[in-house]
Amino acid sequence: MQCILFADEAKLPSQGIEGDPSFIQDFQRNQKPLSNGASLKEFDLKTRLFKYRASYMLYTASWQKLPSELKERVYYKMAEGLRDQNPSPAYAHIPPDEKRAIRIILKSTLTDLPSWWR
Repeated sequence: MQCILFADEAKLPSQGIEGDPSFIQDFQRNQKPLSNGASLKEFDLKTRLFKYRASYMLYTASWQKLPSELKERVYYKMAEGLRDQNPSPAYAHIPPDEKRAIRIILKSTLTDLPSWWR
């Protein structure tokens, strides 16, 4: 469960890394950005791989084909990690402002979130 929110993400070198512009363009071609450009496929590459620590794999056909009961359980655990009040210690690596941004992205771009997410 923690992998979806990058709990054990590998550290980047102190100077960051340089991404290949053509790969970045191709990778982001099918992103689901908000009107402000925020997206789960938005790279950081300075301090971590992605700007928002939630997996873009939630948009894949493989994820969409999973049983709804399984997806609901994963969404529940994600909600526990992304809440502002008494968050799970396993997700302390994500600051509150980033958690709020991730919740907004998920609510705006995922059609199969349980009703209690909305």
